[in-house]
Amino acid sequence: MNTLKKLTRNNIWTALEDYFRHTESNEVYDNISDNFVERLASDSIKSKRELRELFCKSQGWDENLQAIVINGTKTHNPDYILVHNLANSILRPAKWDADCDKLTLIERAICFFSRPNDKDESYINAIENLAPQAYAPRKKRSRIFKAICDSLGVTDLSAGSEFQRLFAQFADELSTRKIDFKLFMSINPAHFLTMSNPKRDDRGSTMTSCHSFNVTDCDYNCGCSGLRSR
Repeated sequence: MNTLKKLTRNNIWTALEDYFRHTESNEVYDNISDNFVERLASDSIKSKRELRELFCKSQGWDENLQAIVINGTKTHNPDYILVHNLANSILRPAKWDADCDKLTLIERAICFFSRPNDKDESYINAIENLAPQAYAPRKKRSRIFKAICDSLGVTDLSAGSEFQRLFAQFADELSTRKIDFKLFMSINPAHFLTMSNPKRDDRGSTMTSCHSFNVTDCDYNCGCSGLRSR
């Protein structure tokens, strides 16, 4: 039990430190005491004892995480709205100086990638007008698009360029693929403490909820468990 308490205590502190690493607000963090973490670890171990005994029987049980880890695979199908938006962003520089006719060709060429079930011949004709020999029936669609980019002069192969970043997303989104994932059935209090990211997270757009550890001006504070920091 002492080993388990030490492990749980370390997990809680690691979770808290990671949470507050992404915000400048330390008002709540500064009030979190060793006694709070010790009490949380002890209470969790006692209240979850029977559930832990049950979970330990699973082949997926991870002692360090205090969770059952289930490995799975899901199929990701292309999001063609995203494909259209990415293609439009990549080709935007070529559209700035294009006349009406060329602009129409670019829009129709984009539809070739974002509307795969639409057999409109004008899409292929648009590609052939913009980049002769770019299209072939069995040619990979990302290679066709790359040829269009080359022809329109928007390709930027310098390391870390915006083109490289967007094109990589575009090429990935075009294909159906298998994605491995892990599902966690956890009794670890550290996981409950950080079920959402801090308010005003410096990483930008991340998942948050009304529960927060780093602000005190919300209706709910101290995480989804309603835990107190004193």
